[in-house]
Amino acid sequence: RDITGDLTAGLVHCISDRRRRNGRDCMQLANTGKLRFPTDLSAINELAYVDVSGITYLEGDIAALACMHGLRIVDMSETKMSGDIAVFEGLHMVEAILFFGSGMRGIVGDVAVFGKGRGRY
Repeated sequence: RDITGDLTAGLVHCISDRRRRNGRDCMQLANTGKLRFPTDLSAINELAYVDVSGITYLEGDIAALACMHGLRIVDMSETKMSGDIAVFEGLHMVEAILFFGSGMRGIVGDVAVFGKGRGRY
């Protein structure tokens, strides 16, 4: 647990891109120290794929995703992320959202947000 600190938008991009091209196992980040998800993702707002799954002690608010209008897939499984799923109401390109694992207790909101004129869920 020696790795701690704040992730940058650029690092989220790097992790996600590598995992998209090479699979999640190419970057094993489970059981690091406490890491914090960026509050500002505007530098990578056109990114279509965000995968920070399995970063066991990653904390932050999913509200940071609000600026990511090109987002199609988000995987934050097995993290300690929190926030209201209402953030996805304005993200019309999203096709898949993966939030599972025992640490995902801080996700709240009404699932009706996914049925408002959206594709299949």
